[in-house]
Amino acid sequence: MNMSTLFGKLREHELELGRLKKEEEGEKRQSITLKVTAKTINKSKAIKVEEMADQEDENSDSKTLNLMVKSFSRFRKYKNKSNTKCYECGKFGHIKPDCPILNIKKKLEEKSEATSRSKRVKKTYIA
Repeated sequence: MNMSTLFGKLREHELELGRLKKEEEGEKRQSITLKVTAKTINKSKAIKVEEMADQEDENSDSKTLNLMVKSFSRFRKYKNKSNTKCYECGKFGHIKPDCPILNIKKKLEEKSEATSRSKRVKKTYIA
């Protein structure tokens, strides 16, 4: 038997031993069990119940907070509408950037600018 064949057989044997060792370790891991006593069960149940209660408290707190924020925002909108005065038209209930009269004026100005531009362009082509 030459050296290369001998080293090849040795390598095969090492691989087979490694595979068998892994299988044995896997079987050992599966067979590990822990003793459970009534005290540990009661403690774990108590901890789970406390965690669930905390989660329910957090959920109810967040729901309450969400409802409070919504109602407060509605309240502010109502209060702001009744107390704010527009500096453009002088009416209550909105502010200048939201003024419908200002929006109409802006649209009319844009249309007039567009028509004046088109007239200028037509005059340059005619002349």
